[in-house]
Amino acid sequence: MQSKSHREFLTTAAATYQAAMAGSTAQEYLENRGISLQAASMSRLGYVNPEQTLPGHEMYKGMLCIPYYTVHGGVVAMKFRVIDDRPGTRYLWPPGQTSHLYNVTDTVSGKPYIAICEGELDTVVASSVCGVNAVGIAGVSHWKHHHPRVLRGFRDVFVISDNDKESGDNPGQELARKIMHDVPHARNIVLPRGQDISDFVLQNGKDALPSLLGFTTAA
Repeated sequence: MQSKSHREFLTTAAATYQAAMAGSTAQEYLENRGISLQAASMSRLGYVNPEQTLPGHEMYKGMLCIPYYTVHGGVVAMKFRVIDDRPGTRYLWPPGQTSHLYNVTDTVSGKPYIAICEGELDTVVASSVCGVNAVGIAGVSHWKHHHPRVLRGFRDVFVISDNDKESGDNPGQELARKIMHDVPHARNIVLPRGQDISDFVLQNGKDALPSLLGFTTAA
C-alpha cells in the first residue's frame, strides 16, 4: 500500500508536469494524435520539463506524463511516454508500480454504459475528445481479476481494443477476448484492421466513435 507521502509526491508531480504542457513538445505530439490542449488538460496530461523535473524522475525528462487519478482526485500511479526518436521502450513507469484502471473518474459519471479501451492515450481520445464514457487498460497483462467488479452496474460494456495487424498475432483482440470472458455481457467493437482508436478518429472524425457504439452523439 502506498504511503501518504508518496501519494502526495505523485499528486504534486502530476500538477507540476501538467503546468508545463502548454507550448511544449508534448503538446505538439498530442495534437498530431488528435488530442488538443483542452483535451489534454481534461485528462491532466503533463510534460516532464527537463528544467522542472522532480527528484527521482530524472530518467523521464522530456517525456509525456500520464497520471492515474482516483475518483477522489489523488494520483495512485504515473506512466511516461517517450515522444522523441530516442531508441528503446516507448512507455516507462516507476519500478514496483502496480496495475490500475485508467480514467476511473468515468466509472462514477452516472452514465449507463462504459467503454474499455486499450492504452491510455486511446482512452483520452475516446473520453476527452469524443465524449465517450471510457476507462483504459494498458494491455492484456494489465487486466486483473478484480476489474470486473468496478464495471458492475453498467447496462452496456463495450470493449474497443486495437485490431492489430501482425503476422499470426493480434494482442488487442486477445485482450478483448479476456475481458469478455470475465464480463459476459460485454460487446467487442472491432475497429478496421490495423487501427487503434486514435487512427480511427483521426481518419473519420470525433463523431465516428460514438456512432460506432450506436450513439448519434456520445450518450
